[in-house]
This record gives sequence, structure tokens and C-alpha cells, in this order.
Amino acid sequence: MEGNVLIYVALILAASAFVQSATGFGLALVSVSLLPLVMPVEEGIALVAMFNVFVTIGVMLFNRSGVEFRLALPLIIGMVL
Repeated sequence: MEGNVLIYVALILAASAFVQSATGFGLALVSVSLLPLVMPVEEGIALVAMFNVFVTIGVMLFNRSGVEFRLALPLIIGMVL
């Protein structure tokens, strides 16, 4: 990717992460709708899928005092399987 494309991708992902952390959803909505303007759709979707994992983990760790891991454990096991 060229330097300008990397800057646009970083700005789009940062804005999408802000929306995700503020509302609890929206990272994929914002990023998948804007990334095709600067990169191929297939690459954008793969990038968003990987980025979403890190943003979600970051939000969970930031709010870990409100997370009841004992109740979330069956969901986590289900996601792994």
C-alpha cells in the first residue's frame, strides 16, 4: 500500500474504533462502508475482521470491572468452538 492509502486506512479504522467504543457496535458498519474507497473490498473486510478482535478485547479490558467472567465463560467457550 502507498503512504497515502495507509493514512486513510488508519483514519478510517480510528474513527471506526471510536464509534465502537462509544456505542458498543459500529466498527464494521463504518469501516466496511468507507474502506472500499481506498482499497479492495476483500482486503478491507479481512483487515476489519482482524482489527475488530483487538478493539473488542481492548474495550473489554478497559471495562473489565463490569464484566462478569463467570457468566461470560460459556459464551467464550462457544466462540472458541
